[in-house]
Amino acid sequence: MKPPFTTDQFLDVFARYNVAVWPVQLFVYLLGVLCIVLALRRATYSSRIISLILSLFWLWMGVVYHFLFFSKINQAAWMFGALLIL
Repeated sequence: MKPPFTTDQFLDVFARYNVAVWPVQLFVYLLGVLCIVLALRRATYSSRIISLILSLFWLWMGVVYHFLFFSKINQAAWMFGALLIL
């Protein structure tokens, strides 16, 4: 099955996304490290904080990546984004 966009269009979405959200990537890496530290510490609040961070990642991908960027080349991105948010 052939996708409704070219490889160049798909890669351009990644390029535009990465440029637009810089330096958020650094903060996301820090949150990822925090999740690992919390998982290793196993404090009573760790699972709640990890769940919150992962929920924020899913929300970010639904809204920012799918709605704002990927939807420019594929209308199905609206459905993908909505599913990620749900």
